[in-house]
Amino acid sequence: LDALFIRVTYEIDTNTEPWSTGTYQTYPISLGGGTVQSVSITAEQGKVHLNTASQTLLRYLMQENGVASATANTVATNIVSYRTSNPFDTIEEVQQVSGMTSAIYGAIDQDITVYPYINPNAQRPTASRAPVDINLVSRQVLEAIFDAPALSLGATDAASLATDIINTRTALPFRAFYSSDIAVFTDF
Repeated sequence: LDALFIRVTYEIDTNTEPWSTGTYQTYPISLGGGTVQSVSITAEQGKVHLNTASQTLLRYLMQENGVASATANTVATNIVSYRTSNPFDTIEEVQQVSGMTSAIYGAIDQDITVYPYINPNAQRPTASRAPVDINLVSRQVLEAIFDAPALSLGATDAASLATDIINTRTALPFRAFYSSDIAVFTDF
């Protein structure tokens, strides 16, 4: 379940915090001789990290976004091979991977990142990885995580499980994997 970045020892963000709701500042703001009309903040920890995601997760992410299974498998394999010698510095670089088309990139670009925290304690078979934040992750990423049989999460209906998680976090964001005080925290 660390693929979902939720443990008692971690502080996790929620979509009810001021940075997400936009309540941290009122706009427009005068700044010197100009005006700032608005600021947007994107939660990168709700996305799949290109440099640490498994081939399986990348494949299922593409499939959840409408890419055919065989094509998704090939492109995911090529992403993993490419990053072995060329770690991604930007998401746009994934367009250089063999088999990646503008249509595939357009389908996944909102769900991939190179920015979130890489957790040295969350291990893939060969290295650390960057789990996603359960409170910020998109439906497509949740379904990709729960569809991937290699992740052994045992979900029988990824769409229903994703819906349950989204509905629960909307009412009260997750704060811990397990907590005995449900009045304070929603646990997974």
